[in-house]
Parts: sequence; structure tokens; C-alpha cells
Amino acid sequence: MENEDEASVIEINEYPHPKSAYQLTMMIDNAPGPFGMIEGSAQYNVVNHLECGQRNPASGTRSRIGTNPELHWKLVAANTYIATVHPDLIMDEDYYGNGVCRWQFTEARARLKATGAEEETRFVPGFLAADILAEKTVTLYFWAGGYPRSRSENFPDFGYRHPSEFKPEIRDQLFTITLTAKEVQP
Repeated sequence: MENEDEASVIEINEYPHPKSAYQLTMMIDNAPGPFGMIEGSAQYNVVNHLECGQRNPASGTRSRIGTNPELHWKLVAANTYIATVHPDLIMDEDYYGNGVCRWQFTEARARLKATGAEEETRFVPGFLAADILAEKTVTLYFWAGGYPRSRSENFPDFGYRHPSEFKPEIRDQLFTITLTAKEVQP
């Protein structure tokens, strides 16, 4: 994790053997073309940063603390990928002598691009921690017209949960990414 002030950079430690694990399955349906780049990350945030974080000497405020370890998506069938996320991956620690910072898993996501070129649209399906822990299935809709590139370079398309959120004239130009979670043995 990096902050503007080098003295505030902290080393975030992961548990070597997390006690919980969820297998995430990502299925892509009706995409306008292949995805040559598929990456991912999990998001963890400190929930008590106001108590345990480092105080900014100029403003007196304490910055949020977060980390995004890589999430590896593995192709297991045509247009189907799996990854494993560990909700208890990050170790609670006292970084600044202000008390223990408590970490909370908040989200897992993927990043997909047609070839990986910088200017291409980033399709970014996200899966909230609450949905993962409840072993839900979430389907996100994306406009195929943004593939491989939208009008803006490196545009992030997070999708929508329902086709009605798109203009009626493009609703027949959508593809879906469905995310499913299942608890597994770590």
C-alpha cells in the first residue's frame, strides 16, 4: 500500500493458512468477442482506521487503509473461470502504535479486456463480500458496443444488475457475466 508520505507506507501481512475460503465462478455469456486479458483482485479495508490509523500532521485526519491482493482467475471450461478468495486473508495488526487495525473483506472483482491493450474498455464485474459470504449468484449486464473499446480510452465498465438500466434501443446488445460463490475448504 502506498501513501504520499513514504514514512506512512506499511507492510500488510497475510495469514499463511486462512481458515475460510470461497470458490468464485465467473461465466461469460454472449460476449461480442474473446477476452485475452483476465485479471482480478480482492478488496480489504480497515474498519477502524479512525482509531488505529496514522494521523496526518497537517489536517489531523486519519486516512483510510486498504489493500487489493491479486485474485487469480483460472479457465476451467468455455467462458467459465474460477478463483478462490479468503475473507480472513489479512492479519489484524498495530501499524502505528494506535491500537490494532481490524481488516474486513469487502469485494472481489475481475478485470477483462479484449487483448489487454491500454486503450481498451475494462469490463469490471464486482462481487460484494456480503453476496459472496451468502453464497449468492449475481448476474451483471454489459453493453457489447463497448467491446473492444468505448469512446473513452481505458474506460471502466462495471455493468448493471438489470437490463432495464440500459436505454431500450440497446437492450438487445448486451452480454452477461454471472458470478457465483460457494464456500470450500481452505
